[in-house]
Amino acid sequence: MSKKVDDLDPSELAELTNVLHQIIEEPRGRVRLDEKQLVVVKKAYDCKIIERKLGNAIAFNIEQQKIEEVKREKDRQAKEREKKPILPSNKVTRVTFKEQDLSISFSCVQISSPTTSNGGNQQIANRSMLKASPNTTNVDYISFISEDGGYLMMRNKTFPAPDLLKNEPLGYPLGVAYDEIRNDWLICDRNMNKLLIMNVEKEEIHVCKGAIQNPTAVIVFKEGESAAILCSDKPKNLHKIVIYNFKDGGDSMNVFASYDERIYDMKHQLRGLAISVAGNILSLELSYTSKRLRVFKKDVGGRGFELSGAVSPSFIASYRSTVAISDLGCNKVFICCLDDTNWNNMSFNTLRVLESSPDLPIDQLANETGFRFVSGMQFDQNGYLLIGDAKGHSIKLFDTDYSFLHRISSDFPLPYMSSFHVNSKGQVIILDVNAEQKLHWVKMESIDEIQKWLPPKAERRPTQGFYQANARRGEFKRSQF
Repeated sequence: MSKKVDDLDPSELAELTNVLHQIIEEPRGRVRLDEKQLVVVKKAYDCKIIERKLGNAIAFNIEQQKIEEVKREKDRQAKEREKKPILPSNKVTRVTFKEQDLSISFSCVQISSPTTSNGGNQQIANRSMLKASPNTTNVDYISFISEDGGYLMMRNKTFPAPDLLKNEPLGYPLGVAYDEIRNDWLICDRNMNKLLIMNVEKEEIHVCKGAIQNPTAVIVFKEGESAAILCSDKPKNLHKIVIYNFKDGGDSMNVFASYDERIYDMKHQLRGLAISVAGNILSLELSYTSKRLRVFKKDVGGRGFELSGAVSPSFIASYRSTVAISDLGCNKVFICCLDDTNWNNMSFNTLRVLESSPDLPIDQLANETGFRFVSGMQFDQNGYLLIGDAKGHSIKLFDTDYSFLHRISSDFPLPYMSSFHVNSKGQVIILDVNAEQKLHWVKMESIDEIQKWLPPKAERRPTQGFYQANARRGEFKRSQF
């Protein structure tokens, strides 16, 4: 049975009060507790005297300390790698993989039994490359808010390395991600069958082509080491997920799951990629008879969960056990919970559905919950969710309960975006498959008042699809965390 507050002796109560004052006075992401203080907090949980938001802040603090320990080690390893020059500045490098390269890489990771031979050690090393990073992130939307500000804004900036895209132009970019350890932007271009890896600080670009056919989605698979790419055989629309390894300047390609391996049951079109809480790869399956969330585990197989009410699921994002799925057919976002830590006993259920408002003019819809055409989503480390709307020319912020907070203001009309991504520095890339300018370089900043929504300029509407509530003032201020 839980204690009551009266059961605490005066010294315990005084110590608990001091710890709670520290938590309340500090911004949520800055609280740091030692082991003794964590014991005191545990007693507060037992006494049931901590409110929900305060409890969330403490839980976040405990987990954040663990994450930062891992990050410090990754930073140390990254600094070691930086001592070794990878590429000369202002240079475009290209790596071309053939289909047989994929077969060789795939066959070498099938063997998992330990061995003392050099070849066996190499096989185990290759297999370790297929272990994903946790599906949390270093991005913190709160950190972009100044002490006096209350809202987020995107300011259009000049791309810092314009020569990179002049030498390697974009055609139909559909996916973008960012590796926080390597400081690399990853962009997949479907029509040009390539993956671009850009480091704007070093003004370097790496181009991977060949085995990457019709890529429609890319995510960081393991920070500092690899990316996962969703590819397809376009005539038959048969999909495979490949892992591109770029650790220590090396290049290799491994098949994670493919349509020609029966254990994965990849018979239908797939859209989007994300990492599950257990480190498996998630995607969305679209067929005439069903719409499913798919879970793929290397060398084990694929599982599927029916998405009730879905019409055309297209974009996916994850944060711990929470999975956000957007539907372009009904303009809804499904907030789901997936626990796949036990492969043989998974659980999946829908927590909430974000539905579109009645058919409002775009300028009114910009400050409401609904969407016209969801085109990208991203969680931050606190569980806040950004949702992009291509036809609505807006990006909207939702809190951890998935209630609408406010539209992200901008000093330029947002494009008909195909995807977007925010890194921990507040740098943003917004992709546009329709306009002449395919990439917008943006900086996330803080403002005191929401700016007026800016209507788009005359635009050329796409000839094909990407794949074939009022703002609450003060909700997002630092003082409340």
